Amino acid sequence: ELLVLYRGHCAYVILNLYPYNSGHAMVVPNDHVADLDDLDPEARTEIFELANYIVVAARRVFGCDGFNLGLNIGAVAGAGVAQHLHLHAVPRWSGDANFMPILANTMVMPELLPITYARLRAELEGLIAFRERDAISEAGAVLVDAETGEVALQRLPNGQFSLPSARVEEETSFAATVLKAIHDRTGVEAYIAGWGGSTETERNPADGGECGIYCAFFVAIGSVLPESGSIAKQRADVRFVSVSDAMSKLTNPLLQEIISRATPLISSLIGKEE
Repeated sequence: ELLVLYRGHCAYVILNLYPYNSGHAMVVPNDHVADLDDLDPEARTEIFELANYIVVAARRVFGCDGFNLGLNIGAVAGAGVAQHLHLHAVPRWSGDANFMPILANTMVMPELLPITYARLRAELEGLIAFRERDAISEAGAVLVDAETGEVALQRLPNGQFSLPSARVEEETSFAATVLKAIHDRTGVEAYIAGWGGSTETERNPADGGECGIYCAFFVAIGSVLPESGSIAKQRADVRFVSVSDAMSKLTNPLLQEIISRATPLISSLIGKEE
């Protein structure tokens, strides 16, 4: 609700509610100070480390050509909240400036904030999990049938059910990975509608695991129509069930929590309560 993408030890990353461009984020220290010199050295270091992470993540999500990174210190320098400094990270594309901001004082955004938030948060969290904890990246989804509000479950070889997910390959975004996995496994052309949540399992040497797994879950929506040639209804390992049935079939409490958190968004997307 607050558009916070990531919380570090001394600072956090947040989307700008009134972005200049898609993906416009800010790195904000926890300490309420107006000047860099008032921050602890650890906080100054983390601010610029998080700025680097958001640049790498945004480049992978948006394919941007460049960035504006900047601090406006003091009201005279254009600081909107002069008492609490923050670092702006604005993705830029060739030709992204047009007449709208100049003549109409209006920015045109190609996607809604909840979608930008979901795509960018997954990338940012996954990048940090990989670089700081050597975690493997996976992307999953609460896939919603736009007509019925049912969600997709995948039957695993052991007979248990899970949410559709796939391993994220290097230099491929989480969102692109899960949308391709959805199409390959269900035949549904889906789109990202919002953030579902994330899970991270730690490395367990006793089980022979070499590293943990970070998985970002999106809420995705698409229409499962027989005339569209969808194979979803024909595959034994994919089922579309009601939200309540999904909660009972999923034995993993982490996945149950993902479904529970996604339920309000599912209801708003299909315009009815579960």
